Amino acid sequence: MCYQLISTRILYQNSRFSPVPAVQLLLKTPESQSDSPVAAWIREVLSRVNMDAAGDLLTATKGDSPVDRYCRLVLGLQTDAGHRVAYYRAETDVNSGHAFRAWIEYEDHTTALYAAELAVDLLNAVAGNPGSITSTPESSLQQLEGYLRFAHMRRPDPNTRLLNAAAKRLDIPVLSLDQPWGMPVWPGAMERSGVVQYGWGVNQRRCKGAFPLGSLSTQQLQLLSDRAQWLPRLKNAGLPTADQDLEFINRNQLKRAQRSARRIGYPVILRPRQREPLSPNARNQKVYGPIHDDGHLAQIFERLRDQAGMQVWVESYVAGKHYCFLVLDHEVVSVLRSDQVLPGGEGKQNAVPATGLGQTTGRDASCNIGNCTQVFGDIPLPFLSLATAAAKASGLGPVAGVNLVIKDLNAAAEPPNCAVVQLEPAPDLAMHSTSLAAAGSIEAKYFELLFPPDRQPRIPVISVTGTNGKTTTCRMVTEIAKAAGFKTGLSCSDGIYIGDQAILHQDSSGVLGANELLSHPLVEIAILETARGNMAKVGIAFDRCEVGAVLNIAADHLGQEDIETLEQMAVHKRQVIERTRGTAVLNAEDPLCLAMRPHTAARSVILTGHSARHPAIESHVAKGGRGVVLDSDGTDQSIAITEKGTLRPLLRINQIPATFAGQAFFNTENALAATAIALGLGISERCIQEGLHRFNTSIHSTPGRMNLYEGLPFRLIVDHAHNAHGLNAFCQFIEQQEIAGKKIAVLFSIADRSDQEIQANAEIVSRHFDYFFCREPRQLHDRKAGEITQITRSALLEHGIDDQNIQIITDPETAIDQAISIAKPGDLLVIFVGHAFHETIQRHVDSYRNSNQ
Repeated sequence: MCYQLISTRILYQNSRFSPVPAVQLLLKTPESQSDSPVAAWIREVLSRVNMDAAGDLLTATKGDSPVDRYCRLVLGLQTDAGHRVAYYRAETDVNSGHAFRAWIEYEDHTTALYAAELAVDLLNAVAGNPGSITSTPESSLQQLEGYLRFAHMRRPDPNTRLLNAAAKRLDIPVLSLDQPWGMPVWPGAMERSGVVQYGWGVNQRRCKGAFPLGSLSTQQLQLLSDRAQWLPRLKNAGLPTADQDLEFINRNQLKRAQRSARRIGYPVILRPRQREPLSPNARNQKVYGPIHDDGHLAQIFERLRDQAGMQVWVESYVAGKHYCFLVLDHEVVSVLRSDQVLPGGEGKQNAVPATGLGQTTGRDASCNIGNCTQVFGDIPLPFLSLATAAAKASGLGPVAGVNLVIKDLNAAAEPPNCAVVQLEPAPDLAMHSTSLAAAGSIEAKYFELLFPPDRQPRIPVISVTGTNGKTTTCRMVTEIAKAAGFKTGLSCSDGIYIGDQAILHQDSSGVLGANELLSHPLVEIAILETARGNMAKVGIAFDRCEVGAVLNIAADHLGQEDIETLEQMAVHKRQVIERTRGTAVLNAEDPLCLAMRPHTAARSVILTGHSARHPAIESHVAKGGRGVVLDSDGTDQSIAITEKGTLRPLLRINQIPATFAGQAFFNTENALAATAIALGLGISERCIQEGLHRFNTSIHSTPGRMNLYEGLPFRLIVDHAHNAHGLNAFCQFIEQQEIAGKKIAVLFSIADRSDQEIQANAEIVSRHFDYFFCREPRQLHDRKAGEITQITRSALLEHGIDDQNIQIITDPETAIDQAISIAKPGDLLVIFVGHAFHETIQRHVDSYRNSNQ
């Protein structure tokens, strides 16, 4: 038996499976692993491509199981390519024989998945298993080199890695805006941009490496990319620079370069005139010199022009040491001195045969972390002032790098003793931070610039989970937040909404929707529906939320994602409460919700319930807590707040349109939760009243949930109830309605539900309706065509429905059309369907109206 990778999944941030971002792998392994003779050449190949650590992993250690060996190899392949990962966990997969599930940390998930596939081939080759791709030294080397090229390109920028770690220490949320293949893509995502967002919503700041986006305009960046533009600025400001020949800027001809060199006066240096200052390779451009005569210049010119792919720049050679000044908020905070021997030294020339450039060496245009020394304390004030003046004169922003060449620190900060040789809008923070004794001080100062005391990085995040009622509750909270003056962001199973504008119409009740809101620059408060499925399959987008709410735990989706019982479902949904830091909102009527109280670090807990006399609520209030409950004066019911021994009515139920004067009790419960969430946010009672009063269940306010279509001779309601808990609640509402005619239902079942769940749903509706249209779901998953409708039909027949009152119509649109066509005055037609069909239903309704005018 050989290693076999069965399936992969990407988990976003930390999850209940892993404390770090990880790829989840389903893997078959051999029962034991022993090296074959082929292992020796694999180790040799690994060492040839600098994969020593991974090569060591190919040697089994005592007690090292095949799955541990595999996980360590996947980690080793990533770390040897420059990715910083260390965590893995593996366990036996109970659903398949001889298989394991493993969670392995990643910095870039595409690299981790590549490593996971490569590790299978390597270990199979070690064991001598036939069919391995890496079956020869040549193919193995080719595989490894291809992987290394791929993985090296996807290493995080050192400055990004430094700032991400600092942000975590400083409790600043981090959101990568890169969206390579395999992760959910939201409207605001970028394709491999290298941009990272710190903070959320309206409080966000975005950076590309060390450069804070928005701190300089495109025009300013263009100026800083061209030495012919920024050098004159410094010269006009009276600052020391190397001499240039500004009359003849275009020097893409050797004769022009030689003429400029003679006008400037030898010795000179050659370098590219332009560079992209935000490019990862910007600091690696070569500078060649000193060059002493026309012949010497000719040796270098053609090669440099070809390599640079742009105009060649000629300027005077300034002898001295190279210093990198880091300027934050117009103050020098770090200075590095390059300890490498500058090209040519004191007039000496170093032969570098590999370059083919004769007797002149090329050096990087800025310092290199491997050979720099921190000398901030040794720099006289005039040179510090010169660096800040250069940053100001050139238009650099609050984050700036200024590179000087200085011959003698004890001499004057003026020519010929020193010169400004380079400006960096994105200085190398990692280089400076590593050199400082006070670890983290550079990053801390950087984030003080991004987030001054009056600008906090976070916005309020509200996360709502549960089995039923999530979307409606989130929409109620959104209306309340609007009444309070917030620019709202809402993500739910209907889509993504910024204020009143819908920007995406698809299920966004997970990472996709949350990322869009948290990355949107106008959002002041993010209201997130947090669904079970996305939590299990991808993870959770936020590290913590201000208010978290669990509405209920009921039988739905059991048997999926290793969640078999209601208790396991409660633990899964409890992740929202575990991430809540402000106020946790829990339904006291649901014991599984109530049991979550000990698992939150929230500053307060608000319980919701049907009465202030609920034992748990009474006990909670007696200990200083708050509750949101129903209160009755004998005639009307009201939402009331109970705290500190008082019961204070807030709003009558018949003033909340979504409750249908209390008949839609499930929406009364949703209004209780929305009120508690708003109280947890500190929103005024007046705004809560206003928001709930103006919220309704129209197709525009909450599509697919208790939508009533007016102006028809029969009553038409569209609702998305699709599990036993939701159907029972909806049917209680139906029984309170006066219906003179027959009750017609258009039914559907979700294909990934069990036969028992489909049968239970059919049993519930059989007690409340007379005529049934059974339609197929759009997605059949592993089921056969017609299978679900036949299960539904059989269950209806079993519970006393006449076969003549059941129609099987596979196509959803046809089922809707047929149901509308048979409805008579006085009938009730309920279409149980997702919001995706609301346009279809509206079209059929309009057609019916037109044909019956």
